[in-house]
Amino acid sequence: MSAPLRLPRVRAARLRPAAPAPTRIGVIGAGRAGRALAAALTAAGHEIVAVASRTPAAAHRLAADLAVPRPAADPAVPRPAADLAAAHPDSAGRAAAPPAPAVLAPAPAVLAPAPAVLAPAAVAARAVDLLVLAVPDGALADVVALVAPAVRPGQVVAHLSGAHGTAVLAPVLARGADALALHPAMTLTGDPADAGRLRAGVTFGVTASAGAAALAARLVDDLGGRIEWIAEADRVRYHAALAHGANHLVTLVNDAVELARRAGVADPATLLAPLLRAALDNVLAHGDAALTGPVARGDAATVRAHLADLDRTAPALAPAYRALARRTADRTAADRDPAAAAALRAALADPPPTPAAPGASAATATPAPPATPPAAAQAVTAPAAGAVTEPASAAPVNSGGDR
Repeated sequence: MSAPLRLPRVRAARLRPAAPAPTRIGVIGAGRAGRALAAALTAAGHEIVAVASRTPAAAHRLAADLAVPRPAADPAVPRPAADLAAAHPDSAGRAAAPPAPAVLAPAPAVLAPAPAVLAPAAVAARAVDLLVLAVPDGALADVVALVAPAVRPGQVVAHLSGAHGTAVLAPVLARGADALALHPAMTLTGDPADAGRLRAGVTFGVTASAGAAALAARLVDDLGGRIEWIAEADRVRYHAALAHGANHLVTLVNDAVELARRAGVADPATLLAPLLRAALDNVLAHGDAALTGPVARGDAATVRAHLADLDRTAPALAPAYRALARRTADRTAADRDPAAAAALRAALADPPPTPAAPGASAATATPAPPATPPAAAQAVTAPAAGAVTEPASAAPVNSGGDR
């Protein structure tokens, strides 16, 4: 009696769990932030279904930019037929060789359809999962009011402002949608590299309603970033930290470049770059211990010489030097003896008013430059780091008020 035919076991192909369906997103605003985030989300596998802009030409450019080649199928899903054919015995009943590894199906590239260019309310209606409002802070409340009647429960409405949390989205919360403040802490310059910057480990300052938190975490993870959860009451302080650190740094560096050029330096950027990079790396790693220079060591004579020259040759820069030097002295006061501290305070005192010209009244004397900006200037909100809160355009905002 012949032995029973033994068929080899068929090994099932190991299939990766299906990826979540792409988030279907509408974007209102085709400025720097809107373009960069839309491109980054598209590259991460999400679908921008509709866009709107204050200017139709900008919306059409964004839509065309987002029609990019992408795989038609997941390239890591194997073709089961290859395994099954290798696993069956031949016609003579001989056992087949062990099945070969799963053959990966090719992933032909297809051109993703361009998003529709629609009016803002129509974009809100088309955005099944997420509506992104990439508009300036000054236009945000108006745009929220414009799109709120078109949103519905289950949607998430997000803005990219640093200073605002979810309170500004109250009208969409009232409609049953969820609210998300999704602010990338990154400078955006308007060039195509911005999308890559948003996928290079950027931190996002996030405030979310309960129903939006999971989507926020998924989007940031898909972008390769990390989240800092910011309480609603802390949004302005969070925004001020970024503006003070990034925006004012640009002003400070430009002032240093200008002074170096006035001193005869042919290439100020090359002179300053290694010093500035080392200073930034050191302060992020070591805090106040990274401070060096005349203020940190209590060298009042050098500080006095600096200010005497600046008051004479660069009076517009001298007040900023004084203000920052005083703040530096405050941060290092614990390490200074009382006599040195007093000498430093004297060196940093405001200069006396410029004497009036002979024959002029005291009222016409030129005052010294103020140590701090006038109150009116202080009231102006600095633009957010990441170029997300630029001043609103004077143009109407009924199309989204682009960033």
